[in-house]
Amino acid sequence: MSELILSICIPTMNRAPYLDKTLSQMLKAYQLSNKFEVFVSDNSDNSDTELLCNKYSSLGLDIKYHRN
Repeated sequence: MSELILSICIPTMNRAPYLDKTLSQMLKAYQLSNKFEVFVSDNSDNSDTELLCNKYSSLGLDIKYHRN
């Protein structure tokens, strides 16, 4: 694994469609240079945030999910 140079933190609440678009673009960038990680803080919403994080993690994005 290469040395991380950036941590991207995304707080979210009820914004799954926007998060999906954001993570999709991050996955493309991550495939070019895997020198960053993504943290998603789910502020107890009822959307599909956790499912999206799991989806992009399974696709190879270095993503950590936390639900408040």
